[in-house]
This record gives sequence, structure tokens and C-alpha cells, in this order.
Amino acid sequence: MKKLPIGLQNFKRIIEDGYLYIDKTRQIYELLDKGALYFLSRPRRFGKSLLLSTLRYIFDGEKDLFKGLYIAEQTDYTWKKHPVLEFNFAACGYKCEPDKLELAISHILQDYGRNFGIELPDTNIRVQLNALVKQLSTKYNRVVILIDEYDKPIIDFIMEPEKAKANSDVLAAFFAFIKSLEAQGYLHFLLVTGVSKCGKMSLFSDLNNLIDLTLSSKEFVLTGITQAELLTYFGSYIQSAAAHFNTTNEELLENIHSWYGGYSWDGKTKQYNPSSIMSFFAQKRFDSFGFAVSTPTFLVKATRNKHINPDDFEQVKVYSIFFNEFSIIEFDMVGLLFQAGYLTIKEIEYKTTVPNYLLGYPNKEMYIAFTKKLLE
Repeated sequence: MKKLPIGLQNFKRIIEDGYLYIDKTRQIYELLDKGALYFLSRPRRFGKSLLLSTLRYIFDGEKDLFKGLYIAEQTDYTWKKHPVLEFNFAACGYKCEPDKLELAISHILQDYGRNFGIELPDTNIRVQLNALVKQLSTKYNRVVILIDEYDKPIIDFIMEPEKAKANSDVLAAFFAFIKSLEAQGYLHFLLVTGVSKCGKMSLFSDLNNLIDLTLSSKEFVLTGITQAELLTYFGSYIQSAAAHFNTTNEELLENIHSWYGGYSWDGKTKQYNPSSIMSFFAQKRFDSFGFAVSTPTFLVKATRNKHINPDDFEQVKVYSIFFNEFSIIEFDMVGLLFQAGYLTIKEIEYKTTVPNYLLGYPNKEMYIAFTKKLLE
């Protein structure tokens, strides 16, 4: 059995050190083939960072890393090398104040400038980004920008809306310059990922040409683990766990799905959280693994400050506008729980021209985590 990459997010290390990798390069190739500017929202620990890392090495032109994988063996991808700029806003630390956020972005840009031999002006981040991308594009090739956890500097201050708004303004100005660079032909590819979509904060008002993959049916399986992938890649682990519990593979799979499956963005395609399912196979016990590693502090605080009846969230009906209206200023618990992965789309009703989305707990892990562990 290959080692399970629990907590690992670097594609190169996973491949070179012999960890299990679920081949997502077919979906990635289709993404690269049809567009260039994307946004994706998914709960924490759902594979967003690994997706971005995989893209980085594709744009680095490291074809040898992809031997045996779909993109290298079954496509005509050209493997042209592009300079890649990665921004992981989770790395800025917890509660990164607005002035520290701008300074952190400036340090990232300056580091890239030194790595590529480009001297950047000691001014604001917009000027630095503009200079860096234009010179990289002229010197090498059009630039790729990958942004992970864009919303962490905002949701860290969900109980302090003024600071959340200030951080949002910093990011909005940053994104506005990215759009300008794309319009001038300096960008090759852009993907922004996060837990939420801050639709009411005008964060993407300037960068409004992103294709939102969050509810796009063809991109559901860019992250997460499908039932088919579970059976294909975890066969030996299923056998081992079934023997451990002295049960059949079929009974074990039913329990696994009940505990860790059920995530959906169309009400039909069901997925597993990679972190939870791998933790189960590693420890051979059913538990709420996702609670300890992915529950944001703001959710604990918001729950504590409201009188919550967990059963109220078993069947919640919302309209499509719900997925675009997450707001720090006017947040509600349904929105928070959906963004954090405690709720998922259970069903979509098409009784009128406007679809109704039925939300609920995806599985036992999230239900138990919310009703017992979180509330305790």
C-alpha cells in the first residue's frame, strides 16, 4: 500500500516520496484547455492547496513528475514553462491586521523579485505587482498567478467587521491590478481559491471576469474524492479496514459513506473529504477528524454567540443567490456552516425557473461535530 499523504499539499513531494496521489490531471487538463481565469470555493481540507501545487508544477514544465498520469500520457499538452507566482494568504498568520497584510504581500513580491533577478520599487503592492509581472512576462513568458485561501485575512476578523472590511479593501486593490495585467496580455492563467465567496464586499468587483467553478458541474471533481476514486485508489485500505472491523467490504463502504461521504454541489455527485477519509484509513476508527483540523475559530465564536438548534439546519431551503451573498457584515449561520463544510447541497428542486437548493448535513462526521463537539 502506498503511504497516505495526510496533511501533505506539495505535489512534487507526494510523487517523489511515493505517496498516494489521486490523478486529477484529466480534469486539470480540461480546465487549462477551455479557459484561463478561475475562482473555486471549497471547504477547508478539501484538496484546494494540492490542486494549486499540481498546477504549479505543470506550469513549471516538469513533465517527468507526471509520468503515468493522464495529462502526460493521454493529452497533447505542450509543457511550456511559465513563471509562477503563488500567494497563500493562510501563511500570513492568524489575524493579520490590514497594515501587516499589505506588508506580507510586499514581502512575497520582493522575494519573487530577488528569485527572478528583478529589482522592485520600495512602494505599494500594486506598483510592485505591476512591475514584477510585466518584467517577468517580457523576460520569460506570460505569468501564472495562483492564490490560495484568499479569504482567510477576512474571515479571521468575522467578529471584527471593520478590520475585515479593511483587509477586504487591501485585497480588492490587489485583485484590481491583476485584472489590469490580464487585460494587457501579461497573464497566462489565474486561479483564486478560498472557503467563501465574499459577494457583498465588492472584493471581486474589478476582477469580475473570473469563471466561478464552485457550482460548475464539470469541475465538481477537481477536489475531493468520488466513490469511483475511493474504489480505484483505496482498494487495499478497504480490505485492511474490513478485516480490522471483521466485516465485509460492502458493509464497511456503507459505513464509510455514512460517516464521510455526502458532500455535493449539485445534489447528485457525492464526494468524500480527502483529509477525513485518509485519517479514517490511517487510524481505523470512525471519528470526527475534520472537526479538529478544519473548524475555523470564527465558527466557534459565532455559534457561542447565537442560540443554536442543530436540527434547524437539517433541511434548509435557499435560492441560487445564496451562494454569492456571503458577507462579513451581515453573516448568517447557514452561510457560515455551508462555507465551513458543515452543510452541503442535498437536493436541487426545479419547480420554477429559479432552482431551490436544499441544504443539510453531508454525513455523520459533520453532524456529530456540530451537535456534540462544537456545542460542547
